Amino acid sequence: GARLLSSWPTATLSSSGVGTVQTLVSNSANAAKLSPPLTTGGVLVQCLNQSFGAITCTDGAAPANVRVSITGFTVNLGDWFPFIGTDGLISLPPVPLQPHTTMRYLK
Repeated sequence: GARLLSSWPTATLSSSGVGTVQTLVSNSANAAKLSPPLTTGGVLVQCLNQSFGAITCTDGAAPANVRVSITGFTVNLGDWFPFIGTDGLISLPPVPLQPHTTMRYLK
């Protein structure tokens, strides 16, 4: 998602780029059988300034950098490893994950 947005035309960065990236990331994750399924609301798209501070994505204005993150997603390790969980030898709470990628905007 960040790679696509980093080369998205500046003229439509906000109006179509952000939504397209959210859909691409959620569709890709769900094609890989992510459980629970990822929604577009769980994909955070940010435009960033030179100091990597968040700014508003705006049509016609080129940011210095872009970041795409998955938010609000947790993993139950017991679903993957049977010895972890309520019935296993090790008890762990769900683990929150927030993968993200930041790239320089190329336009």
